[in-house]
Amino acid sequence: MPQDALTYSFLVNELDLILKGSKIDKITMPFKDEIILSFRHRGKNFFLLISLGQYARLHLIKENKPSPPTPFSFCMHLRKNIGGGIIESISQEPFERIIYIDILFRNELGIQENKRLVLEIMGRYSNAILVNRETNKITDCAKHIAFDEGIKRVVMPGIIYKVPDNKSFNVINKQWFLNGDILIDERFRLENDLAQNLNIRGLAPITKQELVYKAKLDNSSTLKDNDRPALFNAYTALYNEELKPCILGNDFFIRPYNFNKGEYLIFDSLNETMDYFFANKDLNDRLKSKSSKYLTLIKNNLKRAAKKLTEFKQRMIECENLEEDKIFGELITANIYKLKQGDKELETINYYDNISVKIPLDVMLSPAKNAQKYYKKYAKKKRALEMTSDLILKTEDEITLYQAFKDDLDSVSSLADLTEIIESMADLKLIKEQKRTKKDTLSSIYTEDVDGFKIRVGKNNVQNDRLVRQANKDDLWFHIKNYSGSHVIIEAAKRQVPDNIILKAAQLAAKNSKAKALNKIEVDYTYIKYVHKISGTVLGKVSYTNQKTIVVNLD
Repeated sequence: MPQDALTYSFLVNELDLILKGSKIDKITMPFKDEIILSFRHRGKNFFLLISLGQYARLHLIKENKPSPPTPFSFCMHLRKNIGGGIIESISQEPFERIIYIDILFRNELGIQENKRLVLEIMGRYSNAILVNRETNKITDCAKHIAFDEGIKRVVMPGIIYKVPDNKSFNVINKQWFLNGDILIDERFRLENDLAQNLNIRGLAPITKQELVYKAKLDNSSTLKDNDRPALFNAYTALYNEELKPCILGNDFFIRPYNFNKGEYLIFDSLNETMDYFFANKDLNDRLKSKSSKYLTLIKNNLKRAAKKLTEFKQRMIECENLEEDKIFGELITANIYKLKQGDKELETINYYDNISVKIPLDVMLSPAKNAQKYYKKYAKKKRALEMTSDLILKTEDEITLYQAFKDDLDSVSSLADLTEIIESMADLKLIKEQKRTKKDTLSSIYTEDVDGFKIRVGKNNVQNDRLVRQANKDDLWFHIKNYSGSHVIIEAAKRQVPDNIILKAAQLAAKNSKAKALNKIEVDYTYIKYVHKISGTVLGKVSYTNQKTIVVNLD
């Protein structure tokens, strides 16, 4: 995605127009690499997201995010030094992804101080640095870069702030293109790729492709002197043409790029575009990161349980002939007068089916001990069958439990959901008990209000369990038939529930189930008073009676 200096030149103009003169009401850091500045300006609330993580960026978002119980130290520093300050201007270091937020701040003594929050949006090197504008000294930064980290640039409190070196070429004016200065980076010259050979500060690779396309140059050729005027005009157009922020596939742009054909989704502002584009990327990555070790644990447990189940079932097969051992023992006992030690087998009629049978004998044992040997084998297999049957049931329950947690972790959609799932795993001793210095807020259950009836949908087994526990006995309960899925509750409040509400709840149950791809889906529903949690089983697993079944088609 072209998050280059060109993009940020447009973004900074938007932000300066919106936020200039506004007061910083609140400063939060939901994560160590994420800062949110909250403003109240012209009767509206604004939230400026500064992300220094994997998707480093800067833009307005629609709503604030919850903060951790204990603020990060840099958050406390910002609150003390710019909280309540007034935004004087938002500007950009020319041709760089470095943003300056200049702030007028009055300290505890009422003395006005000039602060500058420097935002370096540079991928994994991104940083937020608070600077005293009068001395240009760093007061603190989100990421401290010390002398001993093997890099030339130091970023620490007390150090004079300096803009990072950039070996790309600044585009000063038209003459820069025309006077023969080096435009091709000889260090990384590629064959048949003019766009990537251009060494122009502030342009992402995909933007340089658009530059070459707009200049009507052959990207597979080398740059000629008479190509330079067209290249400069195309470059100027990149900065001066109308802003039409848009999204195409996995990229967002300041306007539709001509070389990159497709159906672009157009937005009113660049901030809105970026908020929409990044809405789920950060959250999904954080959830994936936080849940990965638990998911790996569950998958390993599933694998071990499946292996155990296979072994137990094989043991059952091996014990299936226990009745034959018992009969052999009886037949040896019945014919013991015919036998003597050293006989290799007994051939006799099986009086249970009148069929001749040959029974192998141990030549080292007496006839009586051969009979006892078969009786012992029968008794051993009988005990093994009884024990293995119990183990199979127990292992199948384990697999159901692990699969339920795997499904929950695969579909988790918020940090609150993940916290509840992890706590449930700890309660069941699947993981070590989590330290809970403060009880986290319960995850929100999806709720729809339809014609005055609240329909609530569990997103995971923890929420399913909570729904059943909290529901009133006259509420209606829905669940997909013969598949795993969400529990759905209609809060009836002793009212007669209309058919259209029942249908809507059944559709939600079908949509949030493993059967959602089927054409016709059966959904059972009954009053909650007929739904009972099965003791000692997976969270959310219930039995129910007095149900009716409705068939829905999600199409």
